[in-house]
Amino acid sequence: MKKTHRLVFCALLSTFAVALSYVESLFPLPLPGARLGLGNAMVLLTLITMGGGAAALVALNDILASDHTPNLVVLITAGLGVMIGSVTFTGSLIAAGKLQGNAFVKKMRLTA
Repeated sequence: MKKTHRLVFCALLSTFAVALSYVESLFPLPLPGARLGLGNAMVLLTLITMGGGAAALVALNDILASDHTPNLVVLITAGLGVMIGSVTFTGSLIAAGKLQGNAFVKKMRLTA
């Protein structure tokens, strides 16, 4: 997929996630705080089709575009997700470099 197509597809998924979250907030629910999480369906679709980085951007866009201010739990969860995701992404880059035989990555060793 070309870079432009990928960017447009990610923007469309972000738009759908925000729109579904907004539509979901219009319906009254019997229990406070009980939502279906339709915006999260777009995040999962993005994760499957485009990877973790794009899914993180769609989720961040969904959080920031919501009509209410994110509470402490949402901010802590998002921060932990970013930290865990960055460690995972770094490990993926190192593994890919080792598999391709890059000179810089070959010199790296784990010491116990």
